[in-house]
Amino acid sequence: MEALEKQILHDLINNKQIELTQNELAHFSLEFHKQYNLINKMIVQGLPIDKTNLELYAIMEGQEINPEYAEANEQFEGKNISDIVNLKVRIKQAQQENVRIQNLVTEIGKGNKSAVTELQKILSQMSGKIEKSSITTLADYYQEQKDFYRQVVDGETLDGLIFWGHGKKNTRQFMRLSNILKRIAPNDLVFIAARPSVGKTSFALAMMNALYKNGYKPLFISLEMTNGELLQRLATAKSAVSYDALLSPNTPLTPKQMADYESGLLEASKMDVKLINNPPTSWLEMKQLIIRAITVDKIDYVVLDHMHIISSYDGSPNINKNQMYGDISRDMKLLARDYGVPIIVLAQLNREVRGQKGKGGKRIDPSYIEPFSTDLRDSGSLEQDADKILMLYREYPDQAEEHERWGRYPIVCKIEKNRSGKLGSVKYWFYAKNGRWSEADFDEDRKG
Repeated sequence: MEALEKQILHDLINNKQIELTQNELAHFSLEFHKQYNLINKMIVQGLPIDKTNLELYAIMEGQEINPEYAEANEQFEGKNISDIVNLKVRIKQAQQENVRIQNLVTEIGKGNKSAVTELQKILSQMSGKIEKSSITTLADYYQEQKDFYRQVVDGETLDGLIFWGHGKKNTRQFMRLSNILKRIAPNDLVFIAARPSVGKTSFALAMMNALYKNGYKPLFISLEMTNGELLQRLATAKSAVSYDALLSPNTPLTPKQMADYESGLLEASKMDVKLINNPPTSWLEMKQLIIRAITVDKIDYVVLDHMHIISSYDGSPNINKNQMYGDISRDMKLLARDYGVPIIVLAQLNREVRGQKGKGGKRIDPSYIEPFSTDLRDSGSLEQDADKILMLYREYPDQAEEHERWGRYPIVCKIEKNRSGKLGSVKYWFYAKNGRWSEADFDEDRKG
C-alpha cells in the first residue's frame, strides 16, 4: 500500500480532508503512522502544513521521517482517496474472513457443532453489515438488550470472559472476584496495577489459567519475561514446585518434585496460549500484531505485561510520557471496542507514595500501602479510559518479616473502578515461591 500511503500524506499536506478510522489505520505501515500522527498534531495546534514545516516539526518532536515518503503518485491523481482506502481495507478484511470461513468449514467436517454457530454468525454479519458510524435510535437496541436479558434470566453463557456461572466451571480462586465483576465484557479495557514484586504477573497468569479452563484462548504479550520463562511460571504454579527448588544448584529436586514439575510443564505446554516472539516495544507495531491475532488466530482476549515497558507510541522518542501513555490507553480502548476483544493490561504504580509509618515510627514498605487510581504511573488517562481497575497490595505490614520468611503474602485485590458494576475487594493468599493464589479470610486464617 506504499503508493496509496504516499498519496494520502501528500493530500493531507496540501490541506485535503482525509479522516481514517482505527480499523483503516491498522492496515498501514509504521512510517505512515509517524507522519500521519505528526500532521494531525500540527492541525490541532493550528500550525501551517507543508512538506518543509512537516520536516521541521518532526525534528522538534525528536522524530526521523522519510522526506520522500509523502511524494504523490500519479496512479491516484483525481481519484477519491477515501473510497480507495475503504475498498482496500474491505478487500483485506474479506481475505481474512475467507480464511476464517475455510477453517470453520474444516471444523464442521470434523463434527465441531460450535463451528456451525460461528459460521452462521459470520455469514449473517457479511450479508447485512451496518456502518459503525450512523444515526440510530434507542428502539434499534430493544431486541438486542431483550435477548441479553433473556440470556441472563436463562443462565446462558454471556459474551466476554466469565470465571464461573453461566455454564462455566467454578475455578474457586475467583468466585468472590467474579461475584463483584460479573464478567469482563467484550469491549472492556482492564488494568491490573500494583507496585513491584507484589505479584501482578502471577495474578494475571492465575486468571489466564482459570479462564483457559473455561475455554477462553488468550494472546499473552510479555515485555518482561521470555516466553520460556512464562512457561516455567505456569509449570511451577501447576506443579507447586517452588522457583527456589527448581533453580537452586545446591538442593537438587527430589524424584517426586521432578515428576511433579515435568507433569506441570507438560500440562502448561498444552495450553492454547498465543505468544509473540520478540515483541516490539512500540505500540503501533504491537497493535498490528494484536489485530492479526484477533482476526487470524481468533483469540478471545489480550494480556499485556506490562504497560510501562512500552517505550513509544510509534517508534519515535517521546518526551512527554503522560501524553504518550494517554494516547496508547485511548488506542487500546478503541481497539477493544472495535474488535470486541477485552484487553487486560498490567501497570505499575507511582514510586512516590504517601508517607506512612508503622509501629515504632518505622517506614512502611510501599507494597503494604493501599493504592488508589490516582497512583497509576505516568497518566491520569489510564484511569479515564479503563472500564475496570484492579489494584493489588499487601495486608498487615507489621508482619512483613514473617511473610518474607514463609513466602506467603496476604494480598488485597481492590476493585477500584468497575464501570458496569459495583466496587469492593477480595482477599488472597499469594504463595510467592510457586506463584499460586487462593481466596482467603485473613482474620479466620490468622485465628487458626
